[in-house]
Amino acid sequence: MSRIRYTLLLLVLPLLLSAQGTPPAEQDELYLLEMQSRLQLFLDAWQGLASDLQYSSLDSLKSMEQRLKQLDAKWQLYSQAQQMDIAGDETLLEIVGKIQVAKQSAQESLEKQQSAQQMLKDFRDAETFISSQDTVYRRLVETTAKMALVKQLAARLDKLKGQEQLRFTEIQNHYDAAKKAAEAIPALQDRMNKLQERYISLKTASDKIQQTVYQPWITRIKDYLLGTAAVAVILMFFSMITAKIKAAKQARQQAKKLRDMLPQGTDRQYPVI
Repeated sequence: MSRIRYTLLLLVLPLLLSAQGTPPAEQDELYLLEMQSRLQLFLDAWQGLASDLQYSSLDSLKSMEQRLKQLDAKWQLYSQAQQMDIAGDETLLEIVGKIQVAKQSAQESLEKQQSAQQMLKDFRDAETFISSQDTVYRRLVETTAKMALVKQLAARLDKLKGQEQLRFTEIQNHYDAAKKAAEAIPALQDRMNKLQERYISLKTASDKIQQTVYQPWITRIKDYLLGTAAVAVILMFFSMITAKIKAAKQARQQAKKLRDMLPQGTDRQYPVI
């Protein structure tokens, strides 16, 4: 309703100002009233834009950004042309102050929406890319394991490990972007937890690939035997501990039986047979 009123004032005031016989003082007052109406229209436009930006979608952000640029261009042109008149009137300065606040709010809303939409896009890209790496890394683990068996393939193995390192760097970048988005947008946390599980799995596979090196068959056999011996020692240790615990338990049970066989209320030190 206020916008219609100010629009009507802008249509009528020029006619009043051009009417013959209007005293100069009244002409000045009408001129200031016209400027107030124009400034109020700018204020309404900035406030409306700031409100619309709070609920804008990704598809509408481009048009919103263009709308802001167009409005800003009009405002800059008008305010610079009228800056002397605005500076001489407190009412006009007050409206201009409100316009600056509304303009800043609109710009901040646009930047916030752009940042949020970009984070959502980064998160979706991370989900898509990381999810697509499961099969790739299974093949890489199998391939590097086979290549490590052949001495002649050591150079190709190193090259493949270098390529994998570059690939995981890309995975890391996507993961970091997704983590940043989830921290800023709590609604993404559940999806982030699932993405983190995939990331940890890929990180484990990457570490395994990077640790893969060629070893002579004698070294592999020795490592296998040492590993088997280590397992045997560990099992023997646990068996010994278990036996000691069982013996201690039996000793406590036997002592309890002997105490139960002693007569109650006497000084006898031997059990009753």
